[in-house]
Amino acid sequence: MTNSHWTRRRGPAGVVAALVVTSLLAGCVAPVVRTTRIYEEPGSFRVQPAPQARYGTVSRIEITESRYGTTGSGAVVGALIGGVLGSRFGGGFGRSAATAVGVFGGAVIGDQTEQRQAAAASRQDFRVWVQFDDGVQQTFNLPQLGGLQAGERVRLVRGVLMPA
Repeated sequence: MTNSHWTRRRGPAGVVAALVVTSLLAGCVAPVVRTTRIYEEPGSFRVQPAPQARYGTVSRIEITESRYGTTGSGAVVGALIGGVLGSRFGGGFGRSAATAVGVFGGAVIGDQTEQRQAAAASRQDFRVWVQFDDGVQQTFNLPQLGGLQAGERVRLVRGVLMPA
């Protein structure tokens, strides 16, 4: 005995459609674009004939955080997908209960997924100002401080800033 309802509602096409919708909506995290522009006075960049070490003092350190926010779209999309998948089970009151559980579960999972994606995309950078002994002040954007502190003597060798 073939159940045409089973074939129509839970066939491979339904599964493929759910996977396509899920993959299309997975990137619904609101992107945050951060642009940093640095302006320095003319002549602050000097060409050095040989890669000599330049010495200076860290005058300032600024922490820049880029945080990605959530929009709630993960919960909405999760609820929709969960509701559609939940409605495929049971009949009568059982179907309504399965749909409600699918909506709630999908919303929770969608929200958690969006929060994880936002947290993974967030980051912290460090802007370090160095006053070199030759009078030139230069700014460096670093992903990590590497132990540098304000007031510390540093040296710059081949573009790498390190404690002196």
